[in-house]
Amino acid sequence: MWRLVCLTEGLEVEIGPSILADARVGVGEWVPLYPAAPSWMRGKRVVNPTTSVFRFENGAIVEHTDLVDPRAWARQMFGAPAGFVIGRVEWLRRGLARSLLPKAGPETGD
Repeated sequence: MWRLVCLTEGLEVEIGPSILADARVGVGEWVPLYPAAPSWMRGKRVVNPTTSVFRFENGAIVEHTDLVDPRAWARQMFGAPAGFVIGRVEWLRRGLARSLLPKAGPETGD
């Protein structure tokens, strides 16, 4: 999903207020703001507060997890009633993400 968001024209990112880390773990809060994708939602912006959790080994990130509210994201991205349904059905969210990813290009593994 983030690969697609990062390719979106009009992406803005707010960092903070909390970023904490030591040699083993790190946690950061950030908020990506970007235009909603579906044509019927043009002009609306998605505000997606995110908490990122990292685990480090030997100075490198070995695990990264983003914590977001999929229901809030779907409501903003698709409006009602579609957002209500998409936000509550995991297989539907995953299928939608897979259908959008080819537009962002191939995965590079980075």
